[in-house]
Amino acid sequence: MITIRHEQLEALRRPTSLPFEQRLCDALAHGHPEEVAALGPEGTRALVRQGLRTGWRCGLEDEDELARLVTLMLQLGPDFERSPDRERALARLHHPRLPGRLKIDMVEQLLTARTGGRVVVAHARVLP
Repeated sequence: MITIRHEQLEALRRPTSLPFEQRLCDALAHGHPEEVAALGPEGTRALVRQGLRTGWRCGLEDEDELARLVTLMLQLGPDFERSPDRERALARLHHPRLPGRLKIDMVEQLLTARTGGRVVVAHARVLP
């Protein structure tokens, strides 16, 4: 019997993820130029890598699912900290038995329900 640990699976995925990683960075820059400009190239790449690792740990494998997760992370923070539904979203994302597509569908629906699909933007508070 062969046992493959999570770290080994992630290492196997890495070589094929590099082109996807770049495509995802490019897509984010095109679709969310202000957020990507604020992060800069290295910050954007770090967010994408974090999103891919998070997605893989949660059982997401499809490129569309992973891209949707990273986009949500860009809009709401890497741990969805700008959403009042953060805990519920993370619980759904980390659910051990739900299929990946259902997880991301549920998380996306939950996180966008309060805003009607509008993007949440963090603004710096200006003091008088």
